[in-house]
Amino acid sequence: MEKRTRELMVIGLIVIAACLLIFGLLVRYRQENTEVTVFAEEEFDKGDIEQTAFNIEAVNTGENGTLISGWFLIPGLTYEYYNYGNDRHDSGVYANMRLCLLNEGKVYVLPTKLEDRPDVTDVMDDGIDYRDCGFQSFVPPACSETMENGKIGFLTRDPDGNETLYIEE
Repeated sequence: MEKRTRELMVIGLIVIAACLLIFGLLVRYRQENTEVTVFAEEEFDKGDIEQTAFNIEAVNTGENGTLISGWFLIPGLTYEYYNYGNDRHDSGVYANMRLCLLNEGKVYVLPTKLEDRPDVTDVMDDGIDYRDCGFQSFVPPACSETMENGKIGFLTRDPDGNETLYIEE
């Protein structure tokens, strides 16, 4: 009987540990989807917004914050890569963009989810698949004043890790 009790206690501890781990992962996931990071504007290289194509398609405000959606791309920009699985050299876009708010010399980098936008690829019609050029960005209520008084920017990162900030004037 004592052995059975110990086994049940071990199983109970394992279940409790698993529940705590899952809870911790869910908290981290939620934080990742709502956390805004702030940088000084001079930390980034500036790009020419005129060399980009973008569209802010929707701004939906609710009691939990604002959701901004649209698309952003740099026409014609592709990078060479090697696909080990197919043993093939190729080129393609590198979709790594985050929407930002800029105000008083600070850059508020918003949590941004990229989305596949084949419709934009069709409109551009230059032979390049722009894949994940669509985005949805969450603006928490604490940043609503920054959104109203500031500018919108797009922060891109290339495959080498270089970040460029494009500011909509």
